Amino acid sequence: MALGIAFQLSDDIMDFISTEEELHKHPGQDMKLGVYTLPVLFALQEGDRSTELAALLAQGPPEGERLTQALEIVREEGSMRLAREAVHGRRPQGRPPRCWLEPGKARDALVHIAEFIAERCGADV
Repeated sequence: MALGIAFQLSDDIMDFISTEEELHKHPGQDMKLGVYTLPVLFALQEGDRSTELAALLAQGPPEGERLTQALEIVREEGSMRLAREAVHGRRPQGRPPRCWLEPGKARDALVHIAEFIAERCGADV
């Protein structure tokens, strides 16, 4: 379960930090659909520009220039750092010695998946 949560959180981060070529869709699609994921929630709660973001989102799911502004606010280091810490906090649960799998290929694969999930969104640092 922890690995699944880490994957979803990583995917939520990727929606803000990746290019259209990497995502195969425009960045910010969740926010554009009115789905406010953990990076948005952190930006609303902890960000220096939380009031500005709240005003943008209060008008409904952002599009056009409002979406561009909202993406910029969420991408600021504070909310991204907190979201990455949430991914990083989930990652060790799939790694030895807490891992319930015996040493071998299955456990190695689980560890590699956990590492990939963290690395792809920058949570491995």
